[in-house]
Formats: sequence, C-alpha cells, structure tokens
Amino acid sequence: MATNFADYKNIWVYAEQRQGKLMNVALELIGEGYRLAKEISEDTQVCAVLVGNNIDHLADECFAYGAEKVYVENATYTEKEDGTFDYDNIRLAINEKTKLITIQRSK
Repeated sequence: MATNFADYKNIWVYAEQRQGKLMNVALELIGEGYRLAKEISEDTQVCAVLVGNNIDHLADECFAYGAEKVYVENATYTEKEDGTFDYDNIRLAINEKTKLITIQRSK
C-alpha cells in the first residue's frame, strides 16, 4: 500500500546538541529532511526542535542546513543532575508552543 504524503504536513527533526554544539547527525537529518520535503511538495517545511541551555545561537546553524522553522526550548527547568533532560516536560512545552500532536507509548 502506497503512503499518501498529502496526509502529512511537515518534516520534524530533533536537532540533538551537546554542550552547545549540534551533533553532525542532526545537521545531516535536517539536510535530508529538506530534500525530502521538496519531493513531497513546495509547501512542506522542515522544522527543527532544539533543546538545551543557552542554545539560541544554534538556530542559525539549523537554518543554514535547510530548516525553515526552528523551535528552541531553553530547558534549564528540566535539566537533571546527570546533564540529561526531562523529555516529558520538554515535549509538553513544545506541544503547547507548536500545537504539534505527539503519541506516546503507554508504559
């Protein structure tokens, strides 16, 4: 059964960063997402999601690699002792800003 791409609006990429530096895989995914978006339609956009502390400057890099929208969540309130983040709280904050619907697997 063929996928009907008309049912999908945009391509979303989680732009992973560590210590204020974007991971190469995030940049590769943004670039590939841009290529795929234009195959789907001219209206399809690549949206990057950045999470971390003091990372606003990374948005420019996402734009340079093809992101058309970048959502930045400065997540100081969700950082854990081990340097990771409380992704449930981040997901809720991003959903509130973007109205992006996510589906989470039941535990």
